[in-house]
Amino acid sequence: MKILESLGNVNDAVITGATAAYSSVSSTDMARETASLAAAQIRQNASAAMFAQSNSMSREVVGYLLKGV
Repeated sequence: MKILESLGNVNDAVITGATAAYSSVSSTDMARETASLAAAQIRQNASAAMFAQSNSMSREVVGYLLKGV
């Protein structure tokens, strides 16, 4: 009977350890993906702002050129 209890305890410990390890790995991947998404969104917002600024500057340049003609 003691052998079965010991085997049960070992199995419980293995299951607990495996569950904790899986949880740790999956949460690490989620954190990495979340950081990658945030970085991509920052780059997208920055590029959109730069594009809008370049469009505005082009209009001003064309306006100055047309006034000079």
